[in-house]
Amino acid sequence: MKNRHPKQLFRRRAPVVLVLLAACALAAYDARGAEGASVRLNTVGYLPRHEKRATLPAPCVGFKVVRVPDGAAVLQGISAGPRHEDDTDEDLCVADFSALRGPGLYRLEAGAARSAPFRVSADVYESAFKTAVRAMHLWRCGSAVRLEQGGVTYEHAACHLEDARLDFVGSPGARLDTAGGWPRATDWVDDSENYRVNEIAINWNAPLVYALAAALP
Repeated sequence: MKNRHPKQLFRRRAPVVLVLLAACALAAYDARGAEGASVRLNTVGYLPRHEKRATLPAPCVGFKVVRVPDGAAVLQGISAGPRHEDDTDEDLCVADFSALRGPGLYRLEAGAARSAPFRVSADVYESAFKTAVRAMHLWRCGSAVRLEQGGVTYEHAACHLEDARLDFVGSPGARLDTAGGWPRATDWVDDSENYRVNEIAINWNAPLVYALAAALP
């Protein structure tokens, strides 16, 4: 069976995957102040009525949420803790600002540290969701793909077009047409059974995903 080496596909797709995931990932922002303090929170944003928390290094201090860009304070509080985080070997405090429900663009400040701006909105995750789903187009295999994101065009040629040869199962020279779908992480075979299971799971758990108004490729 003919297969491309995993490193070849990683070199081709890694930049695309990393850039798109960075655009929609719920990443922690590390804003360092003059005293080395940091504020880490969800930079994608928060739904109005959902929990909203940030972590700060000990000692636990007061914090405030300010509106961007005028800097007006809209909420103040005291961070709770500290609690030791084994993964990062830090003593961290938690700033709970769940009481913030008004839509807008904000920043959390604690002492000399400031967070990245974040949004509170009923549709705050819509853009991240659409970007993640559109990224699935770029992971397709068996056909050339092309997509523009943030003014940058990403593309790659069709791949895995000559796989699934039947030389070792009694049919020398023959090939089973399995082109299409997405390659597995191990990149050894196109395993359609895995995708059928996932497609069934999507239809069962999120039947409205196919009814989105957005024009997805």
